[in-house]
Amino acid sequence: MLTGKTIKRVVQACKHPIERMPGWLTAWYDEKIMKGLFFQWYEDTAAEIVSGMNRGNILDVCTGAGYLAIFLSLKAPDVRVTGLDLARGMIRRARTHAREFNTGNNLEFQVGDAGGLPFHDHSFDMVINTMAIHCFKKPVAPLDEMHRVLEKGGKVWLYDIHPYQASDPEDRAMFQTIKGVTPWFMQPFITEKSMAGGYSREEIEGFFRKSKFKEFRFSESGIFYKFEAAKTG
Repeated sequence: MLTGKTIKRVVQACKHPIERMPGWLTAWYDEKIMKGLFFQWYEDTAAEIVSGMNRGNILDVCTGAGYLAIFLSLKAPDVRVTGLDLARGMIRRARTHAREFNTGNNLEFQVGDAGGLPFHDHSFDMVINTMAIHCFKKPVAPLDEMHRVLEKGGKVWLYDIHPYQASDPEDRAMFQTIKGVTPWFMQPFITEKSMAGGYSREEIEGFFRKSKFKEFRFSESGIFYKFEAAKTG
């Protein structure tokens, strides 16, 4: 019989932050969230990225099911794209999707930790990170790793969904959509309080200031934050 103490531990284990997507969640997150809600956003974001960079090496940290990396590889054949994720289940799905999209040999996926990127210094011209910083327990370490693997002058673009605001109609609509696609057994964890648990703009700015990036730029579009920074030394 489950005790109150056991239930409390289970709830705490399921709360933010979770750095590795559990294997049993990958199919749902891929189909209902990444593909179901943000598929077009990934394609539009890839177009924005390659409009300013159509060659070189791009690293997509926390690539998930790989849609952004796939679109990057298709839209810019001269760009070498690497997608990395800590969840093996996500990488398996990303590789499957790459075959489905018939991507070329300019794309690869591999398992790896954002807090200890398995690449040499100065390996990439650009690093992308989308909808993941809220999952990091210690966000400064991944930022420093992104800085390390960038070439001098290389850029990082970091996107995340801003914490839920009950007064914002767009936020409320997104909350209802996510509740609608969530299996019954996960419904107790998808609450307005849990969706408000992401890092705020001010917190992310603090992480950048503590990292090796000297300057950064912030912008906001709808439910998304975007932080841009460059490796200056």
